[in-house]
Amino acid sequence: RKILSSTDRRQLDEGPGALLTHRVDTFLERHATGRIRARCAGLTTSKVRARRRLARIGAEPTAEAGDVAEDLAVLASAIRRAGYEGLAEQLLAAYALAADDYALYGVVDFYECLVLCERAVDAKARAGRAWLSPWLAAQGRFATPRPTLVLLIGRVASGKSTLAKGLVRRLAAPRVVADRVRNAVLDPVAEVAGHEAALDRAWSDAFDERVYTGVLKRAEAVLASGRPCMIDACSPTRKARGQVAEMASHVGADLMLCTCLASDDRTTSRLQAREQRSGAEEGSWTHIARDLDALFEDVGAEEPGHHVSVRTDAPLKETVGDVLMALGRSRPPAALVRREGALPRAVT
Repeated sequence: RKILSSTDRRQLDEGPGALLTHRVDTFLERHATGRIRARCAGLTTSKVRARRRLARIGAEPTAEAGDVAEDLAVLASAIRRAGYEGLAEQLLAAYALAADDYALYGVVDFYECLVLCERAVDAKARAGRAWLSPWLAAQGRFATPRPTLVLLIGRVASGKSTLAKGLVRRLAAPRVVADRVRNAVLDPVAEVAGHEAALDRAWSDAFDERVYTGVLKRAEAVLASGRPCMIDACSPTRKARGQVAEMASHVGADLMLCTCLASDDRTTSRLQAREQRSGAEEGSWTHIARDLDALFEDVGAEEPGHHVSVRTDAPLKETVGDVLMALGRSRPPAALVRREGALPRAVT
């Protein structure tokens, strides 16, 4: 605080400061499960006291690899400092999806702040402000009172996933995919009973409840960090959509229900392609799609959130543009910062 200007101090207190203070609890929870390294983000002392709770860094054995979120925070910090805020967020979103670790959003800002504070203190005075000020200025998500949750709904093979990927590239927002959560739940079943038995059980009421609970938990972790999020799920019933709306209201997020529509011919071709990719028996996905169609309830005007429908038969660029236009003022911060010179080709 001594090296920050009065404006930076006020911005820290009113924006990320309050959020980061709350994130200490998540940090201590990860420490309790052995995920924190003995030397974490510059914390070299053996004890850390936060919010009247004490953590002894290095007092208990920890996993050799430690918390990957710390490494991501360091890398994201370097990318932000280079002026590519959107790319930093895309990195976090890609990792969360690939590793199914959306809980990292509970600590990544905390880690990043620790790293920058350590370097700012070492640099002193003006050079220290040069470390912290760009990070504070770049945190547009902290200044946004309410993050946006986009729920992409529609029948099986209606183009939800393709649209979600296009939006991710434009908004740098993480997406939670119901099919991936479903596969995580079904993997143990498939190992014992086989793929076909697992596929039949995948759409039962009991499994649906477990899947949606997992989807909501992941999305809530993202929204709680102040970031926008997308959920890619059929959500055929008003009950399922009501659960999403309840969670969004709980974390103080705006909700958009985006219904994806496609012609019967396009849907049929997509179902056939999905069967070929998954190695499922011919007609199995068509059977699942038919069963879900019988359950599907159109979005009613009384349902919470902003409602919009898009045709996924149209070119992807056009469909993404329609969603961005519908987001309007609720649209999350711009993803990519365009600068002169070449963008990074890869992060390894």
